[in-house]
Amino acid sequence: SWFTFELRVREWLTENGFHVDHLAGSRNGDGGVDIQATKGSEHLLVQCKYWHAQNVGPQVIREMLGTLQTFPAGSKGVIVTSSELTSAAKDLAVTYGIQFIERVNFATRIRRPL
Repeated sequence: SWFTFELRVREWLTENGFHVDHLAGSRNGDGGVDIQATKGSEHLLVQCKYWHAQNVGPQVIREMLGTLQTFPAGSKGVIVTSSELTSAAKDLAVTYGIQFIERVNFATRIRRPL
């Protein structure tokens, strides 16, 4: 389920040395951030998208950009998805420094460091 996906992302961040706050308890009202993670001076805002039937479009990146405006300068946005980003979403993410991890399947471990 989407919630299990978020919990697994949280576990992965914790295993990589981050202190994690899991913000989303429902599909609504998370303000574009499911997880906040900090390690030293690094502050990540993570949006999880557990989608199978569609790819992540630029609107998700725009939402993250808006959310970043409400957090301290230097916070970084990260999109973690079970699907893929569209080419337009990838272009926008790269332009604005939003990190993304695609095709996450927790049957195997995320091998990409942040």
